[in-house]
Amino acid sequence: MSTLFGLSVSPWSEKTRWALDYANAHYQYQEFTPMISNLGVRIKSKRFFNRISVPLLIDGDSVFSDSFSIAKHANTHSKKDSLFPQEKCDEIDHWNSISEQTLEAGRALVVINMQSNREACLKSLPPFFPEPIKPLMLPVAKSGLFYLKKKYDVSEKNVRRYEQIIEDNLQKLQKALADNPQYLLGSFTYADICMAVTLQVIKPIQNRHVMLDSATEQCWKNEALAEKFSDLIAWRDDIYQQYRR
Repeated sequence: MSTLFGLSVSPWSEKTRWALDYANAHYQYQEFTPMISNLGVRIKSKRFFNRISVPLLIDGDSVFSDSFSIAKHANTHSKKDSLFPQEKCDEIDHWNSISEQTLEAGRALVVINMQSNREACLKSLPPFFPEPIKPLMLPVAKSGLFYLKKKYDVSEKNVRRYEQIIEDNLQKLQKALADNPQYLLGSFTYADICMAVTLQVIKPIQNRHVMLDSATEQCWKNEALAEKFSDLIAWRDDIYQQYRR
């Protein structure tokens, strides 16, 4: 059985798990804790010199280190309608690139927002810390945020640029769905999965697959953009209702 390392709060991990679940793939999920889990994942994946990032799937001797490659791998073993129809692969790659760019901007904003949200910082601590001592571990949570800022080159000076990237890309999605209101490419594909999940950067969905505490959810939310793109939120919710119960 393959092993997937991921972060439950991460939209990249959600994209991956959705594709694996759609393909009825058999896998074991292990939660990844930044800094703490790095060494163990390095050893198991035999990636001793590469930067460790999740989602990461180990399937026998093969290692897949991003959501797109994992989804394509899962698709090759699926008995359902393909998420990657041959004639639509270029378009799916295009939408995945838009998703990646948007999520990177969203992640930057979340890291910035969490710095001033004490409760969200405490919720980010690993579960093995007993609740009574978590307030004492706030410096540990802050160091984790500093680690992420450095790893992903996040800067408060670029907040407006991050927001503009999200807005521009969601306008592209809005325009595409004006021509194809149900599915981006005429039928359900990975393009729909990656863009539906991407909307977490303005309003996280709340279901059994994406369960955020209220403080962390607040760090993801962008009320202004959620209102502006309420039609996309409704589209996302419909896609989840049909394909991600």
